[in-house]
Amino acid sequence: MSQPTCRLVTLGCKVNQYETELVKEALVRGGYREAGEDENADLCVVNTCTVTATGDSKGRQLIGQVGRENPGARTIGMGCYATREPETLAKLPNVLEVVEDKRELPDVLARVGVNDFPTGISTFEGRRRAYVKVQDGCILNCTYCIIPQVRPGLRSRPPQDIQQEVRRLVDNGHKEIVLCGIHLGHYGVEATRGRSGRPPFRLAHLIEALDRIPGDWRMRLSSIEAAEISPDFVKVVASTEKLCPHFHPSLQSGSRNVLLRMKRRYSLDMFLDKMELLREKLDNPAFSTDVIVGFPGETDAEFQETLDVCRRAGFMKIHVFPFSARKGTPAADLDDQ
Repeated sequence: MSQPTCRLVTLGCKVNQYETELVKEALVRGGYREAGEDENADLCVVNTCTVTATGDSKGRQLIGQVGRENPGARTIGMGCYATREPETLAKLPNVLEVVEDKRELPDVLARVGVNDFPTGISTFEGRRRAYVKVQDGCILNCTYCIIPQVRPGLRSRPPQDIQQEVRRLVDNGHKEIVLCGIHLGHYGVEATRGRSGRPPFRLAHLIEALDRIPGDWRMRLSSIEAAEISPDFVKVVASTEKLCPHFHPSLQSGSRNVLLRMKRRYSLDMFLDKMELLREKLDNPAFSTDVIVGFPGETDAEFQETLDVCRRAGFMKIHVFPFSARKGTPAADLDDQ
């Protein structure tokens, strides 16, 4: 009997890319191999995104495309769009299962003969840089964002699992490890909110622990909120050897009024003060950010305020996104008015 083949396709963020890699490792353990470029796959996995309407559309298109390009293949849909509209994806041709909750993945894969689901990854094939998901879920209420509805609650991975995973990746030749999460700065928050009696183990503590892992490698952080850049956090990152001094606090808007409508958790003065604190304590740190343009009600004057703040902040790179109304969010209702 020939070895079964699989094909994996990913849309979206670093967390999605990590989760696809985790599924691939499970499939390889279960006897699958990745199909070659011109080879038909027996099983296709499409990891979807729902941050924007474009992401939804691409997810549907990709599932249809892999079905056409891999006749007879069974397709598993997963990811944020699969969680948000499972019925839509389930109706597409050749879809075997739709994973509404990623905690169901071990059971879903068991139904295709994969019974050994890993707790972490060993490699990011073909890349020197590896992503490591340390946290999942968001509990904020930014008015434009659908993610808290599809990744609710907070779940942080045990630090010992993360440390073992990073060691494996470094031992396997990865020179750069990027810590990522849906809300990275909330790593460990759910434990501190309980009554375990244990001392808090937050993102800064995790960075300290990982920084002690030997080897010729470096560490990066994905996006972090300005509200979580505390003096204690800055003290830790300034003392590390492995951490690259590049930070990605998401601005979203430089207008006070737009930020209020977005329900962001910082003032512009706070945002700029946090950047200045990092500049004071680190040697020439770099900053990038995200900006949403066209938020409901945004005026030309408010857009100009964003341009002014971006100039003052001195970002080395800005990811600019047009506003995309997500049904079920307060900003979508504003957009209809």
